[in-house]
Amino acid sequence: MIDVKRVQTAAGLEFEAACCGDLESPIVMLHGYGDSWYSFNGMLQALPDDKSAVAITQRGHGNSAKPEDGYSIQDYGRDALGVLDALDISQAPVVGHSMGTFIAQEIALTAPSRVSHLVLIASAVTADNDVVAGLAEEVARLSDPVPRAFVQEFQGGTCANPLGPGMALDQIVDEAMLLPARVWRDALQGLLAYRPRDVDPDLSSIDCPTLVLWGDEDSLFLEAEQTRLNQKIAGSELMIYEGVGHGLHWEAPVEAMTDTLSFIERRGA
Repeated sequence: MIDVKRVQTAAGLEFEAACCGDLESPIVMLHGYGDSWYSFNGMLQALPDDKSAVAITQRGHGNSAKPEDGYSIQDYGRDALGVLDALDISQAPVVGHSMGTFIAQEIALTAPSRVSHLVLIASAVTADNDVVAGLAEEVARLSDPVPRAFVQEFQGGTCANPLGPGMALDQIVDEAMLLPARVWRDALQGLLAYRPRDVDPDLSSIDCPTLVLWGDEDSLFLEAEQTRLNQKIAGSELMIYEGVGHGLHWEAPVEAMTDTLSFIERRGA
């Protein structure tokens, strides 16, 4: 059963957090750009009864706080740690999708004791590529109310197949419609600007077990980026889903959860 809570951090911001289980040793899930906790609904529904998880809706997104500023990846990382503090979660496996993978990497670099495992779905070393830069040009022209047609095209364009159990494109679009135009712009600029250079430009200090999941129909982050990321994080594993797009956990949520749990169990605490 998914229980959507309101969690207030020490910084005074309120966040949505979809919780399953007792949260004694949960999997923490960080969604991508424009999404919300619902991005992981399919994976949460596939979670076995004896496991627990919490999917956080990040600032500016969904029904979480929408402050005027603070949309860098570093800000998002601090927010996630604040939610974990408020929920009394000292350490957890962290699963990220797309933008959420950079937040997960930031947490693993700056607060390594808080992360037991990393699962990076549709990730890269940097999001600063031609596709994302082109999206930023389009986003820069947005004004409120953000056109639903734009959101529909953006979200639908990340998938190569019909969505899997527990996922509905209309709901994904509804959640994304909760972002004002300024958050579309600021969050994307924060994503494009992110470099871990002030902490570890080579990601070499990430030493927790790491799994990279990638669909070979992903048109946003290509195979060369997966290979590069896998090489930079020592001991990481790369698993490729054939015929699956950027929205891997939407298209194959059961498989993504199964592979995540198997990896966490196999690679130990």
